[in-house]
Amino acid sequence: WRQLLDDGARDARVALRSFRKAPVLTVAILGTLGLGIGGNVAVFGILDAALLRQLPYPRADRLVAARASLDGVGDAHVSGPDFFDYRERATSMVSWGAYTPLAFQAALAAEDGPEQVEYVLASTDFFSTLGVAPDIGRGFSAQEGEVGGPNAVVLSHGLWLRHFGGDPSVLGRSLTVDGATHTVVGVMPQGFRLEFDADLWMPLRRGGRFATARQFQNFSVVGRLAEGVTLARAQDELDGISRGLEEAYPETNRNKSLRLMPLREALSGGYQMTLGLLVAAVVALLLVACSNAASLLVARGLGRRREMAIRAAIGGDGARLVRQLLAESAVLSVGAAAAGLLSSVWLQRLILTFVSFDRLSSVKPRLAGFELGIAVVLAVVTVLLFGVVPAIRSSRGEPVVALRSGSRRVGTRTEARLRNGFVVGQVALTTVLLAVSGLLGRSLGALAGVELGFNADRMVTAEVQLPESTYPDPDDRLAFFQALEERVSELAGVEDVAFATRLPLRNPSGNVRVDRPERFGISGSLGPLANRRWVMPGYFKSMGIPLLSGRGVTPSDTPEAPPVVVLSRQLAARIFSDVEPLGRTVGVDTGGPEPTLFEVVGIVGDVVMNHPSEGVSPGMYLPFAQQGGTRLGVAVHSRGRAADVVAALRSALEGLDPNVLLIDPASMSEVRKRVVSDTRATVVVLGLFSLVAQLMAAMGLYGVLSNHVSRRSREIGIRMALGASHPRVLESIVGHGLALVAAGLALGVPSAYVAASLAQRMLYGVGMLDLTTYGAVVAVLLAVGGGACIVPALRAARIAPVSALRSE
Repeated sequence: WRQLLDDGARDARVALRSFRKAPVLTVAILGTLGLGIGGNVAVFGILDAALLRQLPYPRADRLVAARASLDGVGDAHVSGPDFFDYRERATSMVSWGAYTPLAFQAALAAEDGPEQVEYVLASTDFFSTLGVAPDIGRGFSAQEGEVGGPNAVVLSHGLWLRHFGGDPSVLGRSLTVDGATHTVVGVMPQGFRLEFDADLWMPLRRGGRFATARQFQNFSVVGRLAEGVTLARAQDELDGISRGLEEAYPETNRNKSLRLMPLREALSGGYQMTLGLLVAAVVALLLVACSNAASLLVARGLGRRREMAIRAAIGGDGARLVRQLLAESAVLSVGAAAAGLLSSVWLQRLILTFVSFDRLSSVKPRLAGFELGIAVVLAVVTVLLFGVVPAIRSSRGEPVVALRSGSRRVGTRTEARLRNGFVVGQVALTTVLLAVSGLLGRSLGALAGVELGFNADRMVTAEVQLPESTYPDPDDRLAFFQALEERVSELAGVEDVAFATRLPLRNPSGNVRVDRPERFGISGSLGPLANRRWVMPGYFKSMGIPLLSGRGVTPSDTPEAPPVVVLSRQLAARIFSDVEPLGRTVGVDTGGPEPTLFEVVGIVGDVVMNHPSEGVSPGMYLPFAQQGGTRLGVAVHSRGRAADVVAALRSALEGLDPNVLLIDPASMSEVRKRVVSDTRATVVVLGLFSLVAQLMAAMGLYGVLSNHVSRRSREIGIRMALGASHPRVLESIVGHGLALVAAGLALGVPSAYVAASLAQRMLYGVGMLDLTTYGAVVAVLLAVGGGACIVPALRAARIAPVSALRSE
């Protein structure tokens, strides 16, 4: 064993000396393989964390998500009354938990002024369903989950440290949130979350906030299967309960059911396309890297024929030569694996910087051992197959033959075709990456150019939440917002200010049913869904939304005045396609047994309310004075800087009530970037991989042409001696290189069309066969390929005929 170790160490030292003699080639091989391995380890590590690894809850395989299905159309959320009925009737579940699908902002009273916190409404069995108990104290009691029960609150570990300094005697202490006092009953473990972070949890109450109307789907639901119960069996039971609820509540539960799926699947569903694109991209990158490394290794192996011949001529044993070659392969493979490990850490952090998997708490930078093993094996196979095999083949030939041809002989036609094939494959894979990233980039540009239907220029947005306990009277709330509007309008540089319960893009959703009153209650007729917004007077003028007919919301629309509504053009056309809508009455589902009636007083232009890819949305606008809520969004058009506007808004609020916070101020351009952040992140990462693949393909083409020139140097010398001009030689070499690029493009363009189908749902305003994108990809690769051809072609044109023929 000692002899073997000594021989191995000696072979390794010889291998290192060999690589030091060709530093550029060695760095190129290690760099390409390292990037290919690192990219795959990084992405497959994310894939493992996002889709394969168990969620950080006990027996997470028994956790399921429940989603409503309305008329066969899936809805991620469930109504509060439905949730409580399923919880009471289903025996296939150990427990159920419901929670609001977003965190609400609130003001937490503190000695040095209010602090903005985020809270979630959660059912009394939410924590026990997940199997996570508070580190200190308890969860919510049944009494706290009833309307009129004690105000209890469970703290996150972070808020406990931040607000109470980690005091273990925190139980029973009071917190004032939005003016209401709550008693601390528990503190959750560090890192606990589901879908999103929260500072604290409050009890979801049956018949309380958001849980009164059966037709409104307001909650996310998670359940834990009983032992021995399969998902299919639980689904059968829920289907029976759904039929019973449909019979009991035909107006709201007709064709409504509850669908179950594993919780992991539900949480990761929104990321599957992004992950699929990343996996496809890194696999393509690895293939390009291995192909490029193989091409370089073949060149290295062919270039060592003279060395192998000399070793054999002076008595080198064949087995000894093979052992040395294997040692070199091992050293190169270890170096590639090390480079892959280093690059994977950096690449994974880079990807997670751009691509957010915030709904999955367990997606953190990590190394995936299994995927690393596969990638390293592929690297070893590449090194052995294309580095060692050519050298071994050359060592088995007659030394006299190899030495007779000197260093000019650089491979057979078969070997040249193999290297040409590598380049064609690299160009084809690079074409696919460039085309898909180009299509997504064009989609991002199309989204940025969508006409929103309102004036978003120089707009700063924020939200204001009044504590209900401090402002219990709707008249006081209205007076506060009117005073705030007056103060903001007087700020320097402010041109317009608008108030609405939900601002376009920033606050999506808020859909309710609306239709002619006589159509409500008709079997099979539920009416169209429309985005409902309560707005202050002057909203349409301030937002730049055109008034097409009638009037907008005015100060005369007081709580005592008749209820009125302004419809968007699209919604008016859907409801009143046969008559003039002004003066007509519409019924709006406000959660009661009968729709609330509103008179149509105006028609305004359509607006993009949710995501730009969805286009304009049907909308209805009602006077805020007739609703009297505690929360409004504010949009300010100003000539000043966004930061100055935010500071002025804060100052205006402090002058009215220092305990009221300005929530999440952001310019509309920032809001617009948020809503397309997933597409932007995917474009950035794919673009990075495409650039690396493009550089590798250029390196491969350069290496092939350099080898081509070396192999044909004698032929070129003879041609030039017989009168061939320099331009003719340049044309021959460049033409050979561009022919390889053209062959790669011929394979890559159809493959790119197929690959684009993976990203079809992310495309907007551009088809899978967008000629502009494919034309740009072809032009870029031809330009890069032409650039890679120039240096070898110039070297060929400078070959002196006498020098080329001297060795013969």
